[in-house]
Amino acid sequence: TRDQLVALRAALPGVPVALGLRHWRPWNRDALAELAAAGCAAAVPVVLAPHQSGAGWQRYLDEAEAARTPDAPRLLPAFPALHDDPGFIAGCADHLRRDRRPARRHDGD
Repeated sequence: TRDQLVALRAALPGVPVALGLRHWRPWNRDALAELAAAGCAAAVPVVLAPHQSGAGWQRYLDEAEAARTPDAPRLLPAFPALHDDPGFIAGCADHLRRDRRPARRHDGD
């Protein structure tokens, strides 16, 4: 997650990019405060969970909205889920191919 933050900042020079987490620091409120301090009036949430489900995806967005203070940027519609993006699928497949190890047979199986 932090590597993705670094990569986004490198790819978007001059555009404030902040990391807010639901279960650990930096919290969503910290990210929103960072963006407000940078002068952002609006922010696009990027949920890093590749799949989209109401139990997970929407909860991330709801908690980000709940963390907003009056001076925090308004939240625009979230970046779309990546679960069916060809680039995401190809990246997962490449990772699996690269890390694939031959199965070992265990004695007694």
